[in-house]
Amino acid sequence: MGAGAAAFPPDIQDITGRSFNELDVDGNIPRYWAEHTATVVFGATTFANKQDLVDFWIDRWSDTPARPVYRQGMSWIYKRDLSDRLPQIVLPVLVTHGEEETAYPMKWVLPMIEALPNVTLARIPEAGHFANLENPVAVNTCASSFLTQLIPKQK
Repeated sequence: MGAGAAAFPPDIQDITGRSFNELDVDGNIPRYWAEHTATVVFGATTFANKQDLVDFWIDRWSDTPARPVYRQGMSWIYKRDLSDRLPQIVLPVLVTHGEEETAYPMKWVLPMIEALPNVTLARIPEAGHFANLENPVAVNTCASSFLTQLIPKQK
């Protein structure tokens, strides 16, 4: 969900790393940082129709210690490329991706989908990076359908 196996391109590592470096401080996440992050991770439909959800997360992030978020961000900003291991994953994989996603564009997801031998892609409408928060009904419906297909039919 909203991720892939490849390492981020160097320019994205640089831009995102500089942003997260601002969190290597004592205290909570600055409100301006939380507000900017919301514009990156939430889709346009959520901003238009679910401002209460956006505001909730901005408030929550602004009340979160900054340094643990900095460390968590460093773990995925500079992750190593695992794309060469994808063909080894033989179990069924469900990839969900918000149709309004801008933080992790579909062009970065497609190589992973092409490399996985048994993959289902679920495009989540009216959702950005946090598809499970923005359109939980669609995500849960896709997950339920995917899992139901894996359960052997009773005779």
